[in-house]
Amino acid sequence: MSSDCKNKNPIQRSGVNQHKRVLDALKPSFVNADERDYADLILFARNYAGQLKYYNISDIEDGNWTDLMSMDVSVTLASLIKTNITDFFEFSKNLLGKIQTATTEDYAKNHFKVMFDFGFTMIELLDKYYKNLPDGFEYKQLLRSTISSNLPEYYYRLKKYYDEAEADTQNLIDNTSEFAADDEPVKLIFSQNFDRDNLDEIWKLPTFSFTPSFNGANDLLKIKNTSTHNLFTGIFDELLKTFSGIINTSKKYLDIVIENFPEHSPHYSLYLTFIKLFRFAQNHLNEFTKRHLDLYYKEILQLKNREAIPDEVHVTFELQKILNSIC
Repeated sequence: MSSDCKNKNPIQRSGVNQHKRVLDALKPSFVNADERDYADLILFARNYAGQLKYYNISDIEDGNWTDLMSMDVSVTLASLIKTNITDFFEFSKNLLGKIQTATTEDYAKNHFKVMFDFGFTMIELLDKYYKNLPDGFEYKQLLRSTISSNLPEYYYRLKKYYDEAEADTQNLIDNTSEFAADDEPVKLIFSQNFDRDNLDEIWKLPTFSFTPSFNGANDLLKIKNTSTHNLFTGIFDELLKTFSGIINTSKKYLDIVIENFPEHSPHYSLYLTFIKLFRFAQNHLNEFTKRHLDLYYKEILQLKNREAIPDEVHVTFELQKILNSIC
């Protein structure tokens, strides 16, 4: 039989069994009454603690409970897990699009500076998460290795671009500007407020040499050309890719911390115990949809389940190709 035979049996399909024909949206568990996981409950407690005020002997407000419910390693992991990195990617893409469609220098300069604000904010967030993890914790070592091996070069490149762009020779950004984009995914710090000296030593490079270039006949073209250059966009690509990987790997460590971590403070251990016990109440509540459907179909409508019917399949037989000499 010729290997390029085109005369094949058209009635060939893998088939679909009864279970695969059920739509997920029709399953009782498709939407739960309470879909909060451990990370949601941990962050809820941290945010709610900000509403619990301390009052001094003069009955004047003097702080709140936020620090009390933020000091645990599980809060750092939960904050990482619930970071919506998709919004970060979208923000970066939209910001670059606004720069490319800019028609005035002021508009381009404002959004160009926001790009630096965005980059420095991601660096500060990652540095804060790293510092908040306890020494000796396995995930902190993983985070240290990830940051130090992937990001210092891109941090220095971002810093060089910023220093050169704000210099009098270029004057492409206003280092006093507090312009904020409408759709920022997290509260951005202004580049001029970014504390470089406060970064951990994992961001430092022994030696680094990089000279950014800004090409264009005027400031508007310089900003547009720079913002699309691969050396500039590569900074944000690497920051976002690394940030995304860190978020994904942090998920399994929260369960480890909740189940087996000996260094929780006593008060936070009690709260973690509560949310583990609360899971039983959540599971019971989330059975409501199934119980409602069972009541409606089985008791009110008195519908009965049919007897199981075995799957059926239409089978066709053909000679093994090597034995079939006719195409």
